[in-house]
Amino acid sequence: MPIPDPLSAHDKLAPRLDGLTPRERDVLDGVLRGLTNRQIGGDLGISHRTVEVHRAHMMRKLGARNLLELLELLPRQRGRFSAVEEGGAR
Repeated sequence: MPIPDPLSAHDKLAPRLDGLTPRERDVLDGVLRGLTNRQIGGDLGISHRTVEVHRAHMMRKLGARNLLELLELLPRQRGRFSAVEEGGAR
């Protein structure tokens, strides 16, 4: 079985990441930091149910059916959203 080219996988993922709303990116950042929906909601000042809605939209847009698939899609992307924590656009 051929080894997938990480660059081509990233190229395919980039448009999907660009399609996320700013709030979906915030939720993605929380998920990648290992936070629960309640913790993400507390950080963002929204309810955990609202986080669930944003998370479901984000998962659908990225083509991930569960957290494991999401983490498999984004192993090299974990640092991409750190600008949000450093005072970047939110």
